[in-house]
Amino acid sequence: MLQCLANCRDLSVIGTSWSVRDLKSALGGQAKIYLRPIQKNLSTRSQEPKLSESLLKEKCRWCQKPFLFSELREHSSHCTGNFFGDSDDDATDLPAVMSGRPDSSNNSTESSLNVPISVAAQQPANASVDLHTASSPKYSQTTQQLPLHQDSMVAATQPANYVTSPSIQATTQQLGGEAVDDARRSISNLEDILEQVAIKCADSGNPVQMLQCLQDSVVVGRALEIVNVSESLEGDVNYILVNRYNLLETAFDEIQLIENPRLTLQVQFCGEIAEDLGGPRKEFFGLILHEIKEKYFDHGLRWDFEKDYETVGLIMGMSILQNGKIPRFLTEELGSRMPTFLHLFRPNPVSILTSRKLTMLLTPSLSPEGSNRKKFETEVYSLFVKYLREAASGRRGRVSLGHVLRFITGTDEEPILGFKMQPSIEFCENSIFFPTSNTCINSLKLVRGSLIPPLPSEAELFQTFDVAFGCAYFGSV
Repeated sequence: MLQCLANCRDLSVIGTSWSVRDLKSALGGQAKIYLRPIQKNLSTRSQEPKLSESLLKEKCRWCQKPFLFSELREHSSHCTGNFFGDSDDDATDLPAVMSGRPDSSNNSTESSLNVPISVAAQQPANASVDLHTASSPKYSQTTQQLPLHQDSMVAATQPANYVTSPSIQATTQQLGGEAVDDARRSISNLEDILEQVAIKCADSGNPVQMLQCLQDSVVVGRALEIVNVSESLEGDVNYILVNRYNLLETAFDEIQLIENPRLTLQVQFCGEIAEDLGGPRKEFFGLILHEIKEKYFDHGLRWDFEKDYETVGLIMGMSILQNGKIPRFLTEELGSRMPTFLHLFRPNPVSILTSRKLTMLLTPSLSPEGSNRKKFETEVYSLFVKYLREAASGRRGRVSLGHVLRFITGTDEEPILGFKMQPSIEFCENSIFFPTSNTCINSLKLVRGSLIPPLPSEAELFQTFDVAFGCAYFGSV
């Protein structure tokens, strides 16, 4: 990957890794990257050995011969070299031990099954602990009551004739144990949080209060939205880069790589200039939930999409907790821990957007009384309100009130928890009467007329509004 220096046509190699996070930190939010073609005869195979092709070796504890880790397990299952040393008496017990059958010559009534299996498997053959107890009354009872401790889970699933090497056990625990423990702690912490919220909101009949409590307890990292324009948002986020015209595939690829879904999501639409401080994320959730509904729920649940439903559920949960759209197309089979919370998923006639509701939601910032600016601002604001009435009645083609609200705030309906900043209308001067918006602070900018240039006719202005509100694109059109 190459980049072009400022005011220069010379290309230089980007001196960082090719991950999204490192490229963004090195190049900024928007930059051009040039890809140098690779020769056709150049091998694209990785030169590093795969994990399954590790060159590390370990000695067999019985025959003391070195084997690769990938071969040691198979070798241990049939190795008999020096298993019992040089004792002829002990060697007679080999068939019973290797086949996993109880030794009939052992009359001991004590069983070692209460000992963690991973420890018992490491004992020598002549040790006092015997994994295979004689046929005694205790044998079947002890087997049924065997406590599968965490240390013995791996060994308990192995064949009876398989002996685990201590080095392999240590390597397995070191490589996979930390990830498993982190996942278990994460699930445990989340379950504890949900239990605490359920107890805290047990006496509350307000589902909105429950949702606010869940959001405060579960979501971590950077603040979800701007509360004060004079303060910057800082904190950890989950950054994803998605293609608006191939949203499902690109979004699934990005969401599946997220390690901690509790972090605030930061969305970047490919090729669009917008930094996500709340607006692009809300638009992303609205668009992705619409496509999820069409593909995964409109025609019933499908088994061939079974592997995708886990990601679908993760996206829905993030949308609910991060001020996104509520998936009201779900059934109410969501559990009974907080039954009042289910009201949020039911279609609500109150959430239907009307021209009056949208007009009341958008607060205009007019100039002082008596000024010439207020005269021109009132003129364009009156035409905007008339346009909303036409859009509500369906006379503006495909443009609806939801399109207008999404253009201003990033969402086509008012969030359950409301807007952190009240949506507003500001007025400015420009030679082109094209409205613009800032979805992160919920602000619409209308161009007011003046003596030069005057406000265009109603038909021309409404056509400009149609183009602006019907376009879901961050940047200049």
